Amino acid sequence: MAIIHGSFYSETLFQLTNYTAILPDQPYTEVAIMYLLHGRSGNCQSWLNQTGISRYVAGMPLVIFCPEVALSYYSNMAIGSKYWDFLTKEFPQKMQLFHSYTASKNFVVGNSMGGYGALKWGLSEPEKFDFIGLLSPLVDVRSLLTIFPETAIEFQAAFQTKEDYESSENNLFNTMKTTTPNNLPPIYHSCGKQDFLYQDSRHLQKTLLTLSKNYSSTFEEGHHDWQEWDKRIQEVIIYLTQKET
Repeated sequence: MAIIHGSFYSETLFQLTNYTAILPDQPYTEVAIMYLLHGRSGNCQSWLNQTGISRYVAGMPLVIFCPEVALSYYSNMAIGSKYWDFLTKEFPQKMQLFHSYTASKNFVVGNSMGGYGALKWGLSEPEKFDFIGLLSPLVDVRSLLTIFPETAIEFQAAFQTKEDYESSENNLFNTMKTTTPNNLPPIYHSCGKQDFLYQDSRHLQKTLLTLSKNYSSTFEEGHHDWQEWDKRIQEVIIYLTQKET
């Protein structure tokens, strides 16, 4: 396989931005494409550096693209750049331009803040994806304000106020109230029982069970860390492989 650490000028962000691509070493006629999203403390290389993802997908007709979105919470920031537009519009176009593949399926997977981004993208464009993977997702960004008060400045930059967040598309529980049942692709959702986001994940589980017949969840012993996410990304790969057989 090939591992690409690239950068390009984004017309949406008005700056250079980085990405990581994991590409198969066989000339497949068609491939599945996975957008693999990083968390709050990470960047486009986090999944490659912190897990064995490159080994787990070896020999598979799968292309992985990891964008970099800083502390944007995958949003068009109130004070900052339009990272939501970058992720959902420009980034896929640029990846197709730089790494031209015929896609048989599209997946979106993320951990923590990346899980929030994955769910947000999946809810906004369910027809685009064949799978959504949520690993210890930050379901409600307001939870961080209570747990980690120092994130208030990040919240303000991304969403401005709690009231603005509440009434916007960034409030995923609000979005799910208007989501058409059984219109979502298969969803895999995991969270460790010792994770500080565990109760939020249980709340999300109840909501998604009412919206999708293709929802599966795993809640086992584990924390909000890369040991947990390395286990779960392997389960995601196994799940996707089984779906293909």
